Amino acid sequence: MNIDIRYRRSGICSLVVFSLFSFFWLSCFQGYLISFAYDKVISTIGGITGNCNRFIMAAFITAILDLLAVYLRRISKHDSVFSSIHFLVPSVILGLFTGFDDKNFFSQTPGQIVLTLVLTLSIWLIVAIIRHRNTIKPDRHMIVIATNLLVLFFEMLIVVSLGNTDENLHRRAAMERFIEKGQYEKALQVGYDEEETDSKIDWLRMEAMFALDEDSLGTGLAERLFKYPLSDISTVETFLRNSISSSEDSLTQSYLMNVLDMLDCNLHELENRIDLAQYNKVLPKYFMQALIMGGCDSLESYFPEQYQSEKKTFDEFEIRLNEFESEPVRIRRNAAYCDYHKTYYWFNAF
Repeated sequence: MNIDIRYRRSGICSLVVFSLFSFFWLSCFQGYLISFAYDKVISTIGGITGNCNRFIMAAFITAILDLLAVYLRRISKHDSVFSSIHFLVPSVILGLFTGFDDKNFFSQTPGQIVLTLVLTLSIWLIVAIIRHRNTIKPDRHMIVIATNLLVLFFEMLIVVSLGNTDENLHRRAAMERFIEKGQYEKALQVGYDEEETDSKIDWLRMEAMFALDEDSLGTGLAERLFKYPLSDISTVETFLRNSISSSEDSLTQSYLMNVLDMLDCNLHELENRIDLAQYNKVLPKYFMQALIMGGCDSLESYFPEQYQSEKKTFDEFEIRLNEFESEPVRIRRNAAYCDYHKTYYWFNAF
C-alpha cells in the first residue's frame, strides 16, 4: 500500500476521533454551560438570549477546531506519521473554552495549568522517544494508528483538565435554562438521582416546584420536596418565608406555611393548620406522610385508599428501623436508605 495513503488514513482516523470527542464533550458534558456562556456574551451586547442550540454550537466549534488542525498539519514541517500531534493546539483551545465557571471565562486554577503542562510534556516525550528510537515505521499501519490514538488520549485529558467538570455547576446551568423557558418538569429532572447538591440547586428546585404549585396548588412542593437531598435547610426556609410574605393569596400562604411546618417537623401545627377538605380525593404525598407520622385521626375518612397505602409504607419503615433499634444511627440510616430516602418518614426520622 502506498505510504501516502497510509499517512492519509492515519490523519483521517485522528480527525474522526477528535471530532467525535469534541462534539460529545461540547454537546453532552458542557452543553448547557456553553449555552449559558453564549447567553452571557449575547446579553452584554444587547442581543436576544435563549437562542443557543447546544448541538449546533458544538458542531460549529468542532468544525473550527478541525480546520485549525488541518491548517497546522499543512504548515508543519514534521513528518505525517504523528498526525494527531496537530490536534494539540485545538485541544488546549477546547479546554480553555470550556473552563467557564458561570462568572468568568478562562477560570482555570494553577493546578489545572500545571496538569496541562505535564500532559503536554508527556505528549512531546512520547513523540520524541519514538522518533529517537525509530521504532515506528510508516508501513506498519496499525502501529501508526495506535500511536496516534495514544497521543489523542493525552490530548483529550488536556481538554478534561482545563474544562470545567463541576457537576453542580452544570446542573445549575441546565436548570436555569429550563426554568427560563418555563420547562419546570425538565428542570426538576436534572440531577434527580444524584445525592450531590448545593444551596443554589436547592433554590432552583424550590423555584421550579413553586411554579408548578402556582399552576395547580399541591402539585409542587408538597408533592416533590423530599424526593431530593437538601443541602441547606435554611435556604429552603428562606425561600418559603419570602414566598409567604410576597404572596397576596391567603390559600397559597396557608399552603406554604404547611410546607414550612413540615420542613421544621412541626407536625402538631401542621395538623391544626391544614384544611383537608380543600383537597379532592388525593392529598399531596408529603402532607399525607407527615400527617401519618403525626398520628392524624381524620386522614382515613377523607382519603381512605391513599391513607391505607401510605400507612402500610410507614408501618414497614418502622419495622425496618426496629430491626436495627440497638444499632448506631449510621447503621439504621443505611438500613432504611434504599427504600425510604425519598420519603418524609426518612427526613423526619433522621
